Amino acid sequence: MAESLMMPIADVPELVEQRCGWKPSLATVRDWLDGGKILGRKIGGRVFIDPSSVRELFEGKEGSDQ
Repeated sequence: MAESLMMPIADVPELVEQRCGWKPSLATVRDWLDGGKILGRKIGGRVFIDPSSVRELFEGKEGSDQ
């Protein structure tokens, strides 16, 4: 996982809305995590997400054709 600050999963919908104008449900964010589309980790019963993985989901990885 990249060296970045992790954010609570509950903050991810707002981050997505700021970036693309659409606010996903928390269930959708959990599906992305379970499907490996974003990176996260459970710490002390709370789920934290790597914000750079969310950005990559919507911007694509550098050098990608998509």
